Formats: sequence, C-alpha cells, structure tokens
Amino acid sequence: MRGVVAGETGRDGAPLVVVIVGCALGLPHGMAATSRVKLFSRALADAGDTVRVMLTTVTERPPDVLNTESRGVVDGIPFEYTTGTTVRARTFLGRRSAEVHGVAVAIVRLVALRRGRRRLVVLAFIRTTKWSPRYVTLTTAARALGIPVVLEFCELPWTLMADRRPWEALWSPLALTSGAITISSYLTRWTNAEYASRHSTARATEVPILVDVDEVRPSPYPRARSTALYCAGPGYDESLAFVLEAMRCVWLRQPQCQLVVTGIAPHELGRHLSEWGLTQAEAGRVLAVGRVSRDALLQLYSDASVCLAPLFDDRRSTARFPTKIAEYAAAARPVVTSSVGEARRYLQDGATAFLAEPGDAAAFGGKIIEALSDPELAAAVGIAARELAERLFDYRVHAASLHEALASALACASSHAQGCRHA
Repeated sequence: MRGVVAGETGRDGAPLVVVIVGCALGLPHGMAATSRVKLFSRALADAGDTVRVMLTTVTERPPDVLNTESRGVVDGIPFEYTTGTTVRARTFLGRRSAEVHGVAVAIVRLVALRRGRRRLVVLAFIRTTKWSPRYVTLTTAARALGIPVVLEFCELPWTLMADRRPWEALWSPLALTSGAITISSYLTRWTNAEYASRHSTARATEVPILVDVDEVRPSPYPRARSTALYCAGPGYDESLAFVLEAMRCVWLRQPQCQLVVTGIAPHELGRHLSEWGLTQAEAGRVLAVGRVSRDALLQLYSDASVCLAPLFDDRRSTARFPTKIAEYAAAARPVVTSSVGEARRYLQDGATAFLAEPGDAAAFGGKIIEALSDPELAAAVGIAARELAERLFDYRVHAASLHEALASALACASSHAQGCRHA
C-alpha cells in the first residue's frame, strides 16, 4: 500500500514541529493509546513533520515492568518520560513528586522548543473521562507560550459523565484548545457543537482507529484448536465480566475453547474469577498472560480463532472505537463485537465481523459459537476484515489529513492571537 512519502506535506506546504504530550500511556510498550501515539507519530513524520513525544506520568508498577528506559527512540521518534523514571514510586509523596516533576519538565521543554519555532503544535493524549489538573496546567502553559493545543479525543468527555464532579460540568476538555482529532462520529458532532457554542473557529478532524497493516501480518486461520482472545484493560471490569458471562455460554457448546486475556495481571484476573463465581473447571479454561510485548501480542493474534471486543448500549461505547478491532482485523481474524457506534458503522455482520446486540452476553456468546463452529466462514470473515483494515484503518491513509488538522489548528490559534491584538 502506498502512503504519504516522507518529506511530503499537507496543502499548506510547510512542515510542523509536533510535540505529543501524553499521560497514562507507556513507550515503547503499551496498549491502545500507545499504539495510537506511535501511528500518529509515524503518519506525521511521513507527512514531513518533526515529531517528539513527552510522557508526563509513570506507567510501570513493579513487578510488572515492561518499559525500563526513561528516554529513547521508537519507530524513529524520540520520546522522554519527563518524570525521569518509568516506575511508580512506593510512597504517596514520591508519586505526587513524580507527577509535579513530570509536568514541570514538560513545560520547560516546551519553553525551549518555542524559541525560534513558529510552527510548533502540541498534540495532547489524555484521558478525557476525568478532569485532570495536569492537563489544565499543560494547556494553560502552552496557551501562555503561544503554542496551539490539539486534543486527541477518543473517549466520552468528563462533562457528559453521569458521575461528574461540580467543576467538571464547568470546564470542558476543549477549553484552551485550537482543534481536536476525534475517533468517532459521536465525538465529532459533540466537539463541533462545543466549539460553536464557544464561538470558536476550531474544528474536529475525524480519524478512526489506526493500524500498520505491514506490521500485523495475516497468517492461515488456525484450525487445530479453539482460542478466543480478549485484550482487556484497566478500568473495564464490566467488559471483562461480560466476556466471562458470554464464555460460559460458549463452554456449554465448545468446552475445549480457551479464553486468553491480556492486559490484566494474572493475580488480578485470578481474583476477579473468584469474585465472579467461576467454577474451577471454568477458571481452568482462562489463560491470563498479563501485559505482553508487541511481538508476543502479534503472536497471540495469529494464534486466535476469534477475537473479542464487547461494547454496550450507552454513550461511552457509542463514543469509543477500540483500537484492538483494527488490529484484530489486520491479523485477518474474525472479530466478535457489538452492533453499536462505530462498530455498527464500519462492520457488517457475517461479512467483516460477527455483530451481537449490545449488552446481551448470551447473544455475544452465540456469535463466538457461530465463528468457532464454521471455520470456513470465520476465515472468510477474517480475510474480509483484513481488506477493510487495509482500505480504511492503515495509518498511511490518514497522514495528510492529520498534518492538515494540526496546520489548521495553528492557523486558528494565529487568527485568535491577531484578533486579540487588534481588539
């Protein structure tokens, strides 16, 4: 597949200096946010921009430590943990000190980068589900330095959360930003309406889930054994419980099927299995592999008979678009997910995925059984999903639009600054 050749730029014809500022994501190893940061970086570099990544929080909790270096280069992009370490401190004071240090050093780096650079943009990767003083501090500092901030927006904003705190209703995650990159049509509509209500000329640019189709190579569909893969993550206990309930339905028909779970430490998953009342036989069919390296994850994709991505009939799932769906698809593995939001928009049941009604564990389990019971159909669905990933989700497809979105944010910020000077 041909992408944007290195050195090309967007319509404005001039390269940018892009600083990706992230929190709660690791490099070089991590989960969905890590993958998206890497692919954004590579896309922007292909578009001719200079990119660096600053991580303002630690990511590693002993003994489960994957990222050990506080600075380095990944995929040709330099990165730095501005905390000075990747590992979480043991004491409360140590953890708070690392947070302050991470933000302070990031601001110092921005000050240094700002000197002599007019085409500097910050791309913020944060969790938008909770108000963050770290994010407010960094956006305020960037604004004071005259650096536009673009928010990478992939989850429901805190202002729409039912359990939001009083100040979260007043402070939007889009405040002080000059644009946003949204992952779903739901977030695109909300973002543009929010900017309009603020009389801002900023706009959202929609970029779906991304994958490098050259990295995730398809392999022949496995037929020797049945394996369901679920790439879990912290904070999604409801999804894990749902998958286990669905697998109970599967095990009644396919008792030999093994559920492989990534992203959760084995001891933590074991505690969940006990709390949720799985029998010893059921628990024995669950394999917890914890956090794994990228190479190990790609091998798990290759070994899987079916890959799981449950969603629910709520605003959170409608706003999301799990990155793992693109990676499952690129590996030519059949995806079982829910007919909601972007999954319903991009995927077709029985053709490019197996879609169940959201929130129905029995129906979800039925779709897993459908895939496992017909290897020919499962293989065909996987191949069609791979073709979809090549056409719509490969990061090269979106390189020019990403550059143009950041260039537009720079123009928006410049226009705002000129308006203030002339007022």
